[in-house]
Amino acid sequence: KMEKVYNDELNPPHHKFNYYHKMSDFYNPKKPNSKAIQFCHKGKTLILGGFYDGKVLIMPLDQRVAPTQLISFSDKSPILSISISQDDDFAFLGNNMGNIRVMKMDKEPNQWKFDRIITDHLSPISHIDCSSELNLWVSASIDGYINLYTLPLSKLLRSIKVPTSYCDYVFLSSSPLPSIICISEENKLSEIFVYSINGKLLLRQKEESIITNPIIIKDLNSNEYLAYIMNESITIRSLPNLFRQASIDDIPEIFAICPSEDMKMIYATNKNGTQIYVIRDELK
Repeated sequence: KMEKVYNDELNPPHHKFNYYHKMSDFYNPKKPNSKAIQFCHKGKTLILGGFYDGKVLIMPLDQRVAPTQLISFSDKSPILSISISQDDDFAFLGNNMGNIRVMKMDKEPNQWKFDRIITDHLSPISHIDCSSELNLWVSASIDGYINLYTLPLSKLLRSIKVPTSYCDYVFLSSSPLPSIICISEENKLSEIFVYSINGKLLLRQKEESIITNPIIIKDLNSNEYLAYIMNESITIRSLPNLFRQASIDDIPEIFAICPSEDMKMIYATNKNGTQIYVIRDELK
């Protein structure tokens, strides 16, 4: 049983910065979550893509200062997805041309270094995920291809074509069985695919609505689950078998969810951002 244990009115502080380049249309989807925003250094640094000119903004949040670094790339294509390795060693930046920049990270933004460019995709990058436990990272493009790479050398291991024509999200799951999770959305329906690391299709699960804000969460035994919003409720499925573990329906106008750093709770917010709900598994 999943229990809502807290909600409160919020008056968040505003952190403003001035950057006058326009955001790409790709950066403003109808879905509530943005794939071109990531945090690193335990939430102390914000990484923001999605600009028309292809730049990436790196801004420390523990100091009220102007952005300390703007990274630009020669193709000037909007960054659509960003993923950070769990150890804050590498950043993966996928753009509208299908190119992925790999950056070596440092605690000081001005010390970030370009590592390599990946040009294996032929269409815009839809999502990237990284797993330090598996020493792998994975990318997806909107034409339905998933590419799996090694860490830290970014060697291409294999390319997988999902049965549908589109791939919107991709994740790596390490426990209890290493697997690749893909979510495709077509005609206002969603389908979840589970692949082995070797590229074998293990399971597929159809949903009769659009999935938004999918995330990976863990229990206290480090078993992983896929959680997502669908029809204004949170669905939680175990991995890799996709068994439905819970459905949480008592959060009005739910807009986005995010796991806590220790993976013991889920934070959820409503559409106008005035309330935060904290959800925990009272049995685990």
